[in-house]
Amino acid sequence: MTTEQAREAVLSAVNAAVLAGDAVLEVVHGIGTGRVREAVWRELKSLSVVRHVRAHPTNRGLTIVRL
Repeated sequence: MTTEQAREAVLSAVNAAVLAGDAVLEVVHGIGTGRVREAVWRELKSLSVVRHVRAHPTNRGLTIVRL
């Protein structure tokens, strides 16, 4: 997945979570080179509905998002 594809997927997932009334979203971005993770975090932090972004404590390929 490219960084642009990941950014679009994150926007879609956040929108769906907000519409569903979910308070927490888990984003699987994988480990790889870290470029996708960085793009995902940058996008998440720019969204006003996102209250907190943190790395999963035991899985580096997963990010936990509080809405």
